Amino acid sequence: MKQRVIDLLRQAQAEGEKFFDHLTLVEGNIVGTAEHWSARDMLAHVSEWDRHLVARCTDPRAQAAAAATYDGEINQVNASIFEAYRGKTLDEIRHIFVQSHHDAIRFIESLSDEELADTRRYEWMEGKPAWRSFLGTFYIHAFGHYEESYFKRGEAGDALALEETATSALLTVSDSDEWRALVTYNRACMDAISGKKEIAINRLGEALRLNPGLMEWSREDPDLVSLHGDPGYEALYHK
Repeated sequence: MKQRVIDLLRQAQAEGEKFFDHLTLVEGNIVGTAEHWSARDMLAHVSEWDRHLVARCTDPRAQAAAAATYDGEINQVNASIFEAYRGKTLDEIRHIFVQSHHDAIRFIESLSDEELADTRRYEWMEGKPAWRSFLGTFYIHAFGHYEESYFKRGEAGDALALEETATSALLTVSDSDEWRALVTYNRACMDAISGKKEIAINRLGEALRLNPGLMEWSREDPDLVSLHGDPGYEALYHK
């Protein structure tokens, strides 16, 4: 398990650095708004959540700060991150991104397989093992933003290829229903964004079958808004 997680963290770093390299000089200097991020703002957001997770796991001082700052309403937290990174250069953001991955891998290497899978090691992880939190933040969260950005740039092929790679890789990590549900759910979101409604609804249905706990969020998830009103989608919630 440990080596697989480390391999995926390295893959996540490579994909992120590819995105950094993909930006033109102009794009790398554009600062959007708290409501409408530029590509640079997206990378700052990803980098800070990566940094935050490592700090929270390794620095006791980060625990109190996290409880006050990062456990609040998600839109407010993300707005605070945007403001904190507004004045940073792309190179500064990239340094934080790379350092976070190096620190994460060093931390994972320090854990035994038992510690990596312990669901009680960190109370704030709400019953999730450390490997799940790290892949959720460094891989799933980051890849979702890269894919969305590729779509916005008109590079749908790159977005779909990245999602295909992510799905295949993540399904090799665990065969638990909860994990398969999460991976399948994220794939359904990408299908919905790319206009593949029928496929998205089928995948969403499978995800909800594996983990009914996703149902409430799936009704609010902006990635699935294109499915609203579709009879197949509505039928998932009226069985």
